[in-house]
Amino acid sequence: MTAAVAVALVAKGLAEAGLEQPRREARQLLSSLGGPDGILRADEVLEEGLLQRYLTAGRRRARREPFAYVVGYREFWGLDIAVGPGVLIPRPETEGLVERALALAPDGARVVDLCTGSGAVALAVASSRADLGVDATDISTRALDVAARNVATLGLASRVRLHAGDLWGALPARTHGHYLVCTCNPPYVEARELGTLEPEVRDWEPRLALVPPGGWLRLYTRLARGAMSWLAPGGWLVAEVGARQGDAVAGILCGAGLCDVRQERDLSGQPRYVRGRRPT
Repeated sequence: MTAAVAVALVAKGLAEAGLEQPRREARQLLSSLGGPDGILRADEVLEEGLLQRYLTAGRRRARREPFAYVVGYREFWGLDIAVGPGVLIPRPETEGLVERALALAPDGARVVDLCTGSGAVALAVASSRADLGVDATDISTRALDVAARNVATLGLASRVRLHAGDLWGALPARTHGHYLVCTCNPPYVEARELGTLEPEVRDWEPRLALVPPGGWLRLYTRLARGAMSWLAPGGWLVAEVGARQGDAVAGILCGAGLCDVRQERDLSGQPRYVRGRRPT
């Protein structure tokens, strides 16, 4: 079967599943699996093994399994980050946490990334600055298994350490008060909002990484209170927030005692990040 015929077949299934750009996704899927360009090399006959992998991938995507799960990775900060069921897929807007961490971290700083998931933020920070050491935590051992694979693949095991547990409680006691930057992209979706999300998110991504037990207000409160003791004096907490949560989270940070609290927007103009500093 030629690439053109295979792409048309997969695109038909994607269209029937309700995807908005089925031919584009079908071509991207073939390319991501190492196949030829579906336009420039349309007449190329696909090797049987590749063809079967492609058709299987097309059926998975037609079930609305996320594209990143189907191909096994998502590009983030120029890195190929392995992902799969049980791990939140890194979003482009979360790169804003990386930008802010790199701008705020002094030379030789220790950084911590809470709710690390696949390790995307921690690995992006470490890969960008050889002087920084990064600790990363997650409550999901399944996510940490994927993060450990990413750490090894990217050759960053000497500077990125993973810890299993809940927020600050996962960290070794000896690091108490040592961190100069903390990044966190926590679960912040409300349970009542799940039904409004796309099937790729609602039906496939881990609920634990989307909806925090006890609600997002409680989670951000715990995050801010912990920052007052786990951060070094003058250290920064930078957290991603959901739509319409910025004012409340900024108030939580102020109430916990952090200073210089401010909200910042992502590239689309949406309030996306809240940051604050532990007083010196």
